[in-house]
Amino acid sequence: MAPPPPAQFGMPLEEVDTPALLVDLDVLERHLRRMADSLRGLPVRLRPHAKSHKCPEIARRQMALGAVGVCCQKVSEAEALVEGGIADMLVSNEVVGRRKLERLAALARRARVAVCVDDAGNVDELDAAARRAAIDAALGDVQATVGLLENHGIPCPWVTGGGTGTYLLEAASGAYREVQPWGSYVFMDADYARDLGGRLRPRPLRPPLS
Repeated sequence: MAPPPPAQFGMPLEEVDTPALLVDLDVLERHLRRMADSLRGLPVRLRPHAKSHKCPEIARRQMALGAVGVCCQKVSEAEALVEGGIADMLVSNEVVGRRKLERLAALARRARVAVCVDDAGNVDELDAAARRAAIDAALGDVQATVGLLENHGIPCPWVTGGGTGTYLLEAASGAYREVQPWGSYVFMDADYARDLGGRLRPRPLRPPLS
């Protein structure tokens, strides 16, 4: 059972249980308005940083006064803010590591999410995580559809789909009985070579045309 909050609206200050962090809402709201007013009429958008307050309610108040969204420093901060209803996030720091990249890609299905990068390799990692997240979402739809059919007495023994850039992911999913690599893989154009990346190593396909 969660303990009661240390304070409630209207409670006299001397009755507030300590330790407690108190915010003067009048001052807070005055600061929010002053920042918004200082940029009004200028050719820039306001995207304040949330790394200090980490609070969806304050972020909502900032956006109600004209902010387009907020910034944060870490994926975990972005997750908490999106969970609190903030729909436009910028992670103003580099995100590395497969698990964090996957979490960021999953978050992008729930909100508009941007991230800063300083290395071309990190862009490739983000791209791969976003492709895998999109495939996972599609696989979830496929499995849900098959489940609905079977629950209504309609057998579905044959599921086909996929494409050249993602066929290995679909083949490993267990959701498909066959995959459909597009005809372009015969000549393996540069775009598909980038999509497949290192997944075909140590024997990558090379373009046969010259």
